[in-house]
Amino acid sequence: MPEKSGRALILISCACAIFWPGAFIFGFPGVMSQHWQQAFNVGRSEVGQTVFFILAGATCFMYMCGRWQEKFGPGSLAALGAGLCGSSAVWLSQTENMIAVYIWAFIVGASSAFIYIPALTVVQRWYPERRGLVSGFFNMAFGLAAAVMSPVFTALLSSWGYEASNLVLGCLALTVGLAASTLIRFPMGHLAAPAAESAVEPTSCSVVDALKTCEFWCIWLTWVLAGAAGASMLVLATGFGMSRGLSLN
Repeated sequence: MPEKSGRALILISCACAIFWPGAFIFGFPGVMSQHWQQAFNVGRSEVGQTVFFILAGATCFMYMCGRWQEKFGPGSLAALGAGLCGSSAVWLSQTENMIAVYIWAFIVGASSAFIYIPALTVVQRWYPERRGLVSGFFNMAFGLAAAVMSPVFTALLSSWGYEASNLVLGCLALTVGLAASTLIRFPMGHLAAPAAESAVEPTSCSVVDALKTCEFWCIWLTWVLAGAAGASMLVLATGFGMSRGLSLN
């Protein structure tokens, strides 16, 4: 594959790889919250705890995946993430209590770390001159997945039922993720370096120095507030909509 002409295919592959973790993380808990409440006889607070386990799974592996991608390669980590994402959905079809749902939530959160970190690094290295643009496209695929798939989740749940829906979705996520992971790799030659010379400006500083700046904490606070609001809506949006007279469909 030519180094430059194949960049677009690799970018699309990275977006496809992160699509299913995004769909499950941002769309699945909201759609399934009512079913879990009825099937397992639990309240909204118990269902809401799935968000904690999703974030815990992602947080536990984010740092390590950043180190492992250089040792094992981004494709290997993405394949492992796809395996975790798809197989956990298949396993979820047989769950009988909320503890099993929490385990699924932790695994699917971890799967996002195994895909997100290496795939984001890959697209930035393939496009050193457009790192912001490709990072935005990649993150758009991660977040937009829920908007695309939530109506599909709802339709499958209504038509096929809980078990069949999870089996189909899990197999589909596994197939797409593994296929995409075969194309996720770092570029060869001069593009393999993350554009260190051009990326480092004279005003760059160490991590310790960055922690002492007001700009860092403003960015950190923005992420905290945005993340908290987004995570809360994962399971609260469905209940809010139904309280306003909207149907699940």
